[in-house]
Amino acid sequence: VAGIYFQAADAKTRIDEWRDGTAVYYWFNDPGLGLPQWLSTFVRPALTHGFFVTALSWGAVALEFVLFAGLLMERRYRSWLLVAGMLFHFGIAVAHGLVTFAIAMWAALLLFLWPIDSPVTANALIRCYRTLFLKVGGLFDRRASQLS
Repeated sequence: VAGIYFQAADAKTRIDEWRDGTAVYYWFNDPGLGLPQWLSTFVRPALTHGFFVTALSWGAVALEFVLFAGLLMERRYRSWLLVAGMLFHFGIAVAHGLVTFAIAMWAALLLFLWPIDSPVTANALIRCYRTLFLKVGGLFDRRASQLS
């Protein structure tokens, strides 16, 4: 699975549109795989801002390289990567309609990043998400209190 993410990220760095940060613009506007009409109403105005398009394009490449690096990461960071990867593929499913691809990649991410000595159950997944979102919420709460 790490190899899949490395190959995907590495291949993107060899394509001009990914290197210049405009790839997401073209993918979202593609007539065959572009955004569905209901979503394009909300997203298309943001596609006129170069920073947003570049951040999404390079963010995808960076996330794929980080998911590859999950192979060498400590166990405590892998749950963060699992959630990030699942959200990434959820976004692809919503934006491009590739639902079965997302399901296949979620399964691969579970095999790749879930602790081998911990059974994968619905309760374990729910606990993982709750713990991570509470931690993320706590980070935002602490940052907000530091700013005030």
